[in-house]
Amino acid sequence: MVKNLIAPITANNKLGTDKSKGIIVATSYRPVGDAGRGLGTCPSTCAMLNKETGIAGDCYTKKFLVNNQQRNSNDRNDDLSKFLEKGATFVRLHTSGDFFKTCDNGYELDTEYLDSVIDFARNNPTVTFWTYCHDVSKLIDSGYTYSGNSFPKNLHITASCDDIESVNEAKKYGYRTARVITSVSSKMSSETLCPFDKALHENKKPNTTCAKCTLCFNHNHTKDIAFLMH
Repeated sequence: MVKNLIAPITANNKLGTDKSKGIIVATSYRPVGDAGRGLGTCPSTCAMLNKETGIAGDCYTKKFLVNNQQRNSNDRNDDLSKFLEKGATFVRLHTSGDFFKTCDNGYELDTEYLDSVIDFARNNPTVTFWTYCHDVSKLIDSGYTYSGNSFPKNLHITASCDDIESVNEAKKYGYRTARVITSVSSKMSSETLCPFDKALHENKKPNTTCAKCTLCFNHNHTKDIAFLMH
């Protein structure tokens, strides 16, 4: 299994740990880079990778703490039980990295790892898990879909998409989608804006967190997500 660095309590302001209110957010970091070249856990198709080097290009993991943590993930392989070490109520999987691994023909879905995540979420139904996958077609091809009830209700995997074609394909199989957009005018009617990123885009201080917002991991929210660049 490809390495995993787990922080049982995250200091990420966007995610929103608030011990006074019993909100504990854990997260994981996996190596960032083109799995097809043996550089990390990301799909070769990810638009955020530098196409020449295969490492983070426009990826947000180049920033600050995330950058340091994802580098350290190359040297750690924490057991998933570490998520619950400090009583996590929310788990943000893959603040860096994804579900993939290197294979002879490039990259493939790390099914052993994905199955372990599914089992762990199923065995901890009071904890909410969420993440974004940059090549959900690999999950679909391997039979992992929401339309097929592959996942427990507390595990939310959102398809990170770069074009409308991939959005439509993901939605056919029950996935919600997420896109990064450059302006409000680019938002589709089926999408809602992440309020945290919208505030930063407008040079304002966000007044919410992921743990408070819940747009990305609440079945009552049916719209897809659009993240405004900032």
